[in-house]
Amino acid sequence: MSDEEQQEDLICVLCMLPIQHEMFPNGGYMGNNPAPLAPAGTRCCDWCNSLKVTPARLGMTGEAAEEMGRVFVRIHAVQQHIMKQHYAKEEIPEGASEK
Repeated sequence: MSDEEQQEDLICVLCMLPIQHEMFPNGGYMGNNPAPLAPAGTRCCDWCNSLKVTPARLGMTGEAAEEMGRVFVRIHAVQQHIMKQHYAKEEIPEGASEK
């Protein structure tokens, strides 16, 4: 099985939905480590990582964990936007003007 086929088959162990991924020039994407919420060797999606895993790793529970999870989702969205802009700039041929 190729890396691309393996990536298409990834299912989040926490929400049981397919793991959506973006292919960036620096390589593929294999999801996130869901520890401490799921066993080693499983993977989780970006949203569950932000909403559930990271707060759990910080020892948060309840409303504090939910609020922190929402903050992490917003941070992740900004990070993805910046990465897309960065990779789009790399694809501009040398000597071409940016618009």
